[in-house]
Amino acid sequence: MGLAGTCVICPDWGGEHLCIFLTDFVNDKRREPKTIIVNVTSWTARKEQTLILYPGEHPFIIKKSVITYDNALLLAEWQVEHLLSNGKKQPAVSEELLRKIGGGLLRSPFTSTDVRDFYEQYSQNIDKSENR
Repeated sequence: MGLAGTCVICPDWGGEHLCIFLTDFVNDKRREPKTIIVNVTSWTARKEQTLILYPGEHPFIIKKSVITYDNALLLAEWQVEHLLSNGKKQPAVSEELLRKIGGGLLRSPFTSTDVRDFYEQYSQNIDKSENR
């Protein structure tokens, strides 16, 4: 599966969050390798509801949770290396969950334009390679 689907625990001021790499490395517009990372946070009625996750969808998810697409980021290789070497690695997400998260990224009104454009380009490249 490469980097896509890899999970790591990322600490922040709000506690620990499951962070999921949504794509493998792909060159961005500047021809620099990048990936998208999203994070999972506990569900509340005030948070984005585009994709709700439930216990059992990943071992780290023990209560109703959401993907915060407004926090989705494009990361360079050095940033990924830092996260993987300093974070707590977790089991990868399933292919099915990875597709659900990607679909949510495209549907969410909170996804930034640069992240959405990068993911659309990534998805088109994946589709082309699968049809060969």
